[in-house]
Amino acid sequence: MPTATPAPGGVTVQKSTWHYDILGAIWVTGEVHNGLNHGIELVKVTAKFYSASNTLLATDYGYACLTAVPANSDSPYTVLLVGPPAGIDHVTVAVTHWYDPPLLFPPPVGLQPTVTNTYTDIIGYLHLVGTVKNNSSNTYDFVQPCTAFYNSAGDVVRTDFTYTSPSTLAPGQTGTFDSSVDADGVGIVSYRLWVDAGYQ
Repeated sequence: MPTATPAPGGVTVQKSTWHYDILGAIWVTGEVHNGLNHGIELVKVTAKFYSASNTLLATDYGYACLTAVPANSDSPYTVLLVGPPAGIDHVTVAVTHWYDPPLLFPPPVGLQPTVTNTYTDIIGYLHLVGTVKNNSSNTYDFVQPCTAFYNSAGDVVRTDFTYTSPSTLAPGQTGTFDSSVDADGVGIVSYRLWVDAGYQ
């Protein structure tokens, strides 16, 4: 499990883990928590990768899946290190930047996700199949379900994002999605869904 480094201003990481994938890349996953009383945007998470002797071997960064993270709320995040050096023993993670106030639009409202089925396919991928209905008066582009998958300890062991079909939803319109992650041997016991989107 990565060590969380405290960040100033009440924006932190939590429930983080890291793992190697089948191609040898390292994925660091968890949640960003916005403890402020207002929304922030483009939250950046930096991961540092160390040897057993605490030598810094590599760094990389990623962003919260939600473009705008509302006040006192959270979002899954992912950091991907492709082609990592040998000898990585432990990882630290910290929120290192965000925009306050947000630069673009407020978080979307009225996007209601519903999971209609879950199943594991023959290669061990867990699928969440569902819909997102636009219950607002806004038209949204690039409607993006974001998912975090948890183990029995409550840690985020996998994350995923995808886009609805169609990816633009007018008021009252419903799109479908299929989110999938490699769940073989991971011990996933639960999941959470968020929905991001851009304003048309």
